[in-house]
Amino acid sequence: FLSAMDSFVSEIGGTTSMNEINYKGFYIHAVYGEHIKLALFLSKPASQSLKERLAYFLNHFEEHYHDQILSFKDIGNTAIFDKERIIELVKEILSV
Repeated sequence: FLSAMDSFVSEIGGTTSMNEINYKGFYIHAVYGEHIKLALFLSKPASQSLKERLAYFLNHFEEHYHDQILSFKDIGNTAIFDKERIIELVKEILSV
């Protein structure tokens, strides 16, 4: 779904990647890193503060989980990630 949306936005918008789009009453805000993409599905547009926190989270995640991300790309096993710590980071950085 996200890949299709990303491709669609790139084709019609002339940009290389989707940042925010309104689709069926949802606002989808995405950020792109070197190895991963993150997207938030929101009921209203993302504030500038939330956009900045999401970008920070992406950079933090890629920096601290670099080896696990590369392993995941090879084997596809999510068990290599510490899900409890990631949930804590999401709550801490994104304030959700």
